[in-house]
Amino acid sequence: MKKIIFLILISCLICSCATAYKRAYKSTSNGYFETQLQNNIYEISFNGNEFTDIKTAQDYALLRAAEVCLEQGFKTFAIINSSNNTEVTTSANSTYNYYTKQSRTSVYTSEYPKINLAIQCSKNGDLVFDAQQIKDNLRKKYNLK
Repeated sequence: MKKIIFLILISCLICSCATAYKRAYKSTSNGYFETQLQNNIYEISFNGNEFTDIKTAQDYALLRAAEVCLEQGFKTFAIINSSNNTEVTTSANSTYNYYTKQSRTSVYTSEYPKINLAIQCSKNGDLVFDAQQIKDNLRKKYNLK
């Protein structure tokens, strides 16, 4: 019995992880995605799950911005617009104890971070963020290869 409980707990821990740094398969799924708006302007988005904190989602969006710039041959970028469209959901769970004849309601709040950045990239190295430095620092911070 103890082994079964242990395996259930381990399974719950493995399944309840924050959104990984990965490409989203569509714009409403978890992960990052980008859209080219002009030659040097991109929209970068990152959607997290309820286990992803907002700071991590912001960092992942910034990391993807740096990677997009480097992939397109740019050196630096500036954020020209940003938005935090985090969804907050609230749910309630009611229980009734038949022995004590008492009911209890628990309220749970979950946040689903959704970060959007519009960035302008430059090949001249004249904008605010150094793409290579941002990429290296954030990959190191989150132990990404």
